[in-house]
Amino acid sequence: MKLTVSFVTLLVLAAGAYAQQTSNSLLPQPALQELSPTPLPGQASPNDNPVQETASDPSDMAHMTAEDYLAMELPPLGVLIDNSRQTAQMQYYNTAIDEAKTDLKTERRNWLKYFRATGNYQYGQMNWLSTLSGSDAADPLPVVPTYQGKEQSYWNVGGVVSIPLNDLFDRRNRVKNKKLAVEAAEQNVERWQDELSLKIIDAYTTVLQNLSMIKTQAEAVTLAIAQYKITEADFMNGKIDAVTLSRQKNIQSATVREYEQTRASLNNALLRLEIMSHTKIITK
Repeated sequence: MKLTVSFVTLLVLAAGAYAQQTSNSLLPQPALQELSPTPLPGQASPNDNPVQETASDPSDMAHMTAEDYLAMELPPLGVLIDNSRQTAQMQYYNTAIDEAKTDLKTERRNWLKYFRATGNYQYGQMNWLSTLSGSDAADPLPVVPTYQGKEQSYWNVGGVVSIPLNDLFDRRNRVKNKKLAVEAAEQNVERWQDELSLKIIDAYTTVLQNLSMIKTQAEAVTLAIAQYKITEADFMNGKIDAVTLSRQKNIQSATVREYEQTRASLNNALLRLEIMSHTKIITK
């Protein structure tokens, strides 16, 4: 019976040491340190050192700590919504509006095809060559050539009016259709802007919610790891049993899992917010 207890004890110790090593490797090391006071989201950092901005890369965000998130300056919601008008999708819809307005202007000027102006202008020189000879055989006259030339020009101007009755009576309907096309293009822009604004608001509130939780959860992870070390020491000294040690390990694992889930949700919301608002937010 004593041999069995010792063998179980060795198994528990080995499992505890392996679990501690695994949790330490999964947990970001800065999270184990004591967090210094940081400004609230949207406020400037206490130090005035400028932060060099780089392209947001999801792989870089894997190394961000709770302090990095809290030191991040989140732009106002109105600024993000205004900047979203510069996205490629909004520019596409704005181009469609310009195209519809151009078609409307062309249709309004389409009545000019009913009228045509004609004109002709000619310029040249006309020449004549003639000869003159006598008919009297006894006294013939010499042959006298005669050359004459004259410059002249000719021009005319006219106009043609041709009005198809079908085009004339249907012109108002065609202009109206072009106006409706312009209104539809403008409404598409407004509809897309409303949908995009709702998505930005949803991502913005998600960021604020996760920012308010990540510091508390990082501190909870630190406390859970410290508590597990104390519990492990008590187990080594025989003060507690293996069930209590396992329970404390489960608490530590759950705390780390909640922290990582919050961090993943925050990263997802930040990346979506950057893309939708066309605004640089992550400066890590």
